[in-house]
Amino acid sequence: MNKQPVIVGGLVVGILSILPIISFGNCCFCLWALLGGVLTVKLAIDRTAQPFSTSEAAKLASLAGALGAAIYLLGVIILNFSALPGLLTLKLVQSLADLSNNAELQATLQRMAEEVRRQTLAQRLIGAIPLAIIQALFLAGFTVLGGLLGVAIFEKRRGQTPPPPFIPPNYPPPSGPSIPSSPSGEG
Repeated sequence: MNKQPVIVGGLVVGILSILPIISFGNCCFCLWALLGGVLTVKLAIDRTAQPFSTSEAAKLASLAGALGAAIYLLGVIILNFSALPGLLTLKLVQSLADLSNNAELQATLQRMAEEVRRQTLAQRLIGAIPLAIIQALFLAGFTVLGGLLGVAIFEKRRGQTPPPPFIPPNYPPPSGPSIPSSPSGEG
């Protein structure tokens, strides 16, 4: 098995799912997971002369999905160690409070902003990890679905007999005595 399609597909799933703003693509039926699965299978189909089955596609896409989910989980942990998510949430909450004309809503949003500001690293991780695990499972599952879509879209060799394997001339080298044949075909 060639590992390159799995690695490329897993990187697409994991990296695009963790990047701020770009990760919103996953709000549309886990778009990046589907794309990673399709890409994994497309690359694998291009690398083989044999028809590609749906079970092979599911196997490769599940490996890519597992890699993508692991990258995603690692990214969530790294982002939670940084102050970025807390700062972004704080800015969002403060912007919402500023836009509102309702004094009660503004006070509630300000209290939420204070809660975010006071969270420790452990509290942020405890809040983020369970949701990240659920999201990672969805990413892995949708990557498999993308792999099945990829084989349905790109595999056009179904029902065809595979081409014969390439055998280089003079392979294997002759062994033992050879029987010369006459040019006229008589023995």
